[in-house]
Amino acid sequence: KALKFKEFHQFDAVNEATRSLTPVYTRSYQMAAKMTFDQKRPIFKLRGMNRKDFFDYLDQSEPKERMYYWVAEKGDKLPLAYKSAGHQEAEVTPVDDLYEVRRVVVP
Repeated sequence: KALKFKEFHQFDAVNEATRSLTPVYTRSYQMAAKMTFDQKRPIFKLRGMNRKDFFDYLDQSEPKERMYYWVAEKGDKLPLAYKSAGHQEAEVTPVDDLYEVRRVVVP
């Protein structure tokens, strides 16, 4: 039976695109865990994004900075709590056919 190897490399382009950016938040716990392992620094899932998981209970999953980067799939929307608080996507940088890095500013 063929083994699944796609998952090992699906975030490679995102890893390279965010290596020099800080702070970085992701759209899923899988992405946050893989990027933390690869980059040897803590990267958290954005609280409230996708289904509730471990990261939603961590204080570090909620940005405290006035500017942060969010790794999203094309078509993703910031969770309502952030939009309501005035967080705005200031710049979108495509990474590949699926992912992009968004610079978010907070008033």
